[in-house]
Amino acid sequence: MVKESRTRSKELFLSTRRNTLKIAAGTVIGSTLTTLPVTAQSADRELWSFKAGEFPRFRSAPTVVDGTVFVGGQDENLYAVDAETGTQKWAFETDDEIWISSPAVADGTVFIGSIDSSVYAVDAETGTEQWSFETGDRIDSSPTAVEGTVCIGSHDGNVYALDTETGDELWRFDSGAIVTSSPTIVDGTVFIGGQRQDVHALDLETGEEEWSFERRGNVVYSAPTVTDGTVFVGTHESTVHALDIESGEELWAYQTNGIIESVPTVADNTVFIGSWTEGSVHDEGWMYAIDATNGEEKWNFETGSAVNSSPTVVGDTVFVGSADGTIHALDVESGQEQWNYESESRIDHSLIVVNGILFASDSSRMFALEAGVDGSSEGSRALLGTTGHHHAKINSDPSQVDIDPNEDLGENNLEVDRSAIESASNERGSETDTDGDGGTAGVLFRSATEATDNVLTLVGGGFVSAGLGYLGYRIIQDDSQEASINPEISSASDQSTTAFSEKSKSSIQTIDRYDEVDLGRTVQQYSTVKISQATAQGGTVWILSPESDGETIDASQFDAFLDRVDPWTNMDAHPHLLSIYGSGSEPLPWLAIEPADYPSLLVLSDDFTIKKILQLLTQACDSIHHIQRYGLAYDHLSADSVLVDDGTAKLQGVLDQITGSASGYALPDAEEDLTTEQADVYRLGSLAYEVLTGSKPDQLELTPPSDHDTSLSAAVDEVLLKALAERPDDRHETVLHLRDDLQDCSDSI
Repeated sequence: MVKESRTRSKELFLSTRRNTLKIAAGTVIGSTLTTLPVTAQSADRELWSFKAGEFPRFRSAPTVVDGTVFVGGQDENLYAVDAETGTQKWAFETDDEIWISSPAVADGTVFIGSIDSSVYAVDAETGTEQWSFETGDRIDSSPTAVEGTVCIGSHDGNVYALDTETGDELWRFDSGAIVTSSPTIVDGTVFIGGQRQDVHALDLETGEEEWSFERRGNVVYSAPTVTDGTVFVGTHESTVHALDIESGEELWAYQTNGIIESVPTVADNTVFIGSWTEGSVHDEGWMYAIDATNGEEKWNFETGSAVNSSPTVVGDTVFVGSADGTIHALDVESGQEQWNYESESRIDHSLIVVNGILFASDSSRMFALEAGVDGSSEGSRALLGTTGHHHAKINSDPSQVDIDPNEDLGENNLEVDRSAIESASNERGSETDTDGDGGTAGVLFRSATEATDNVLTLVGGGFVSAGLGYLGYRIIQDDSQEASINPEISSASDQSTTAFSEKSKSSIQTIDRYDEVDLGRTVQQYSTVKISQATAQGGTVWILSPESDGETIDASQFDAFLDRVDPWTNMDAHPHLLSIYGSGSEPLPWLAIEPADYPSLLVLSDDFTIKKILQLLTQACDSIHHIQRYGLAYDHLSADSVLVDDGTAKLQGVLDQITGSASGYALPDAEEDLTTEQADVYRLGSLAYEVLTGSKPDQLELTPPSDHDTSLSAAVDEVLLKALAERPDDRHETVLHLRDDLQDCSDSI
């Protein structure tokens, strides 16, 4: 039976390109702030810095309770550090990395989740384990502890409620998809987001669902924030939703310029939240202030880099970090930047301020800064005790939280003794600073900008800074490269075809019907699929359809085409994937995509530096991670799969999968499961090896990449040989781990 039309809805085709156009056209609500002169980084602002472990990376947010800072490290340890001096009190070792799970502290116990799939309860004073509980998969969610219950999400799709004293399971709720969001608990209800387009409200005592908010494309990474009867949450579809706490009914929605993983903070009837354009961390990130009552924008501030960090508010200042390692201190009323601090590397986590001291961690270290304010973090996130907080008292009713923002840390009053700090820093540096200078060898997408003591004035505000960021990021290519097209397609293509202009590309939005396109010549024919060039909305597209004899299409072929297309049309747009503009089944099955007429990374590899190639490979990793989130493996990956558009990687995506045009990289064991994460790690390792050396890896006699090109570093050798390990368990655990290692190699150049 012929399937019914599966035309994709308009809201799923909102692409990153369109969001970028919104900025350029000035159509966003409110206005981009003019960047006024700000005080540049001061060396005197930093009080101490803590680094430990062989691989000193931190993605976890610091939690500050009773004079101690608790933070999880990617070297598999949970650390307790003295808040005044930055000296280590103890370290508790888990069985794997602590990724983005942040500690929760209640009643003298620290709770943390690990990639080893376990939740740990650790004595806050001594660092000894009290209990552990194993879930079915890795944990990125941060725990929240209230009234004898600790709740946490897992990649196995469950939300768990455990007894804080014993670790016994009280209940579990099957969300049906990976849970990376962290729970927020208010008045006996657990609020948590999922990756199946929803937000759940669960009864704290029984785990029964009270309500859920579902909307197609609404992947929720961030923790919901609850205040004054409203649940605020950000989603991957770039939207901030305000929901009624009792019913889950949407009260308002605000569309930002990019995806949201930041946890909203609500203070003085204002929602503060970060947003960013996925894969473009260098020049597209924003901080928003939104009216909590009606969803109207008060202001937005362009950071110049991705904002995953969750903001924190103290008095008249809101603090937020960005992926280029900058901490921004902004005026809560106007959004004007008061000062900024440039850290060593990427900041993704939540910041917290206690007694005028700001605690933060970047990818390489944890540190403390003079915040330039009195008091401690206030507003919803600090009071609710989610994703990094201060004070051990975590109450289920935020209206009853008894916290004095001006109270000190307990037994450690943070009246800063600089001599003590300097002494402790020197002592610690001799023991734990593996770089010798307190620095770090690379982090994900770190900006190369150096700190300056000069006052910087950007005339023209956000529009000028966005334009300068884009121009700085562009790679000037040879005239001969402009005419290059994907060699997989070029063999059968009309060589007179040229890439359509940037204007015509970006003019295309959603194509709802087949009759909206003007079909042209055939680009390529395969045994089951035909690619035709077409025009629509003033731009050029490619139309994919089942191959036929010109009159009929077999019903099985009809269904097979739609079955292969559907997973891709239900996928959010990604800047490192060819765009999908529309699909349908009438008068025949069809798919409209962005033309793949860009040169491949393999073709351009001789024209790029090693650093640039590594950056493009990290973008390819990002796109495949995006695909994996929808349950797909990229088994047709080849060196021709990665195209380069204006200095940015674009994976052919659906074109590879539906045409089978890429030969793919064979796995070392024919019996290995082709659909696992480690299989994609191996394919990406093969791609990187071939692009960097010009030769495909020989699994029978695998040699280091530097044997082919002596300019490649030992670090690159180590990363690629690990990705290409014969045993899947010896490879990187995830594509994101491989991405981070490739970025580290790039940053070290």
